[in-house]
Amino acid sequence: MRLELFINSLYEKVEKKEMSVTSAVNLIAEIVQENYKVFDPKKREKELQEDFQSTVVLEFLRVGHKVFSPLPEGKDFYSVVASRIRGIVQTQIKKSADSNKISLVNLRNSQNDFETEQEKYNFILVVEDNLSVPYAPPKNADFKLKPVSLKEFMNKRTNCKEAKPAVISALRECYHIPDSIVYKLCEKYNIDSNDFFKNIQELKEIQIEKYEKHKELCNNRNASFFIHQRYTPGFSDYENASDSYKRTMKKRYETSTQHWKMKNKQIKKGRFHYTPSNELLSQKLGICIRQISYYIKKTRELTEEEAL
Repeated sequence: MRLELFINSLYEKVEKKEMSVTSAVNLIAEIVQENYKVFDPKKREKELQEDFQSTVVLEFLRVGHKVFSPLPEGKDFYSVVASRIRGIVQTQIKKSADSNKISLVNLRNSQNDFETEQEKYNFILVVEDNLSVPYAPPKNADFKLKPVSLKEFMNKRTNCKEAKPAVISALRECYHIPDSIVYKLCEKYNIDSNDFFKNIQELKEIQIEKYEKHKELCNNRNASFFIHQRYTPGFSDYENASDSYKRTMKKRYETSTQHWKMKNKQIKKGRFHYTPSNELLSQKLGICIRQISYYIKKTRELTEEEAL
């Protein structure tokens, strides 16, 4: 009761200009923080509760000024504040549920991507180790040639036709190539792993803006797919709804489907394409662009051979 009286008194103070709206909102946010169970009695796990509560309070700080409008007839200020808090709580619950469903879509896509990547890098894992050396190494088992830099490796001769295409493929897939594949390449072809990873990191930094835009587009596509599923006829149960409601759902389904297909098409066409260009790879490796093009073509041929 004292809590209600105190919150009601804040409205009067703002009306009389004894307190600013900002100060009143901050004070109400503190009260909600300290007495949160009064406004949202639902029990959650401790860690989830703390995060959820903080989100609700922050959201109230953002929109709390809206409660200082003329009071509805028959309602006091406390009721308006409590109603606003409950509205924020319900909105956050819905956002959390939607976020979880979208995360499941993202997870499913990630699993599919992983399987695709495994196939993509398969030819790298099975290449034969037929490197030529300028002289026969001593029979000492501990002897090991000094690893060469990536640039040195790409500019020296080798009898292994798969070696350089595999390296180019790894650099072109700098955002997705697993570290284990890079280490395997370095071990197989005696390349300095530190130099290899340094080049990968530099390529990532150059392409970071395009990559982030591409990732954002993929997330938007996944969210659109979730919305498309939610409004798919038969997926949502609104068979017994009114005709006007059915028309609304049909329009939402058509709109969400259009957005999903449009974003998917943009991704497939390579919008915000972040693969390093042949010119960039040429500068990094100290070889001509024609050689880069040849190795990329060779990569496709090797991949096709492996698929047969």
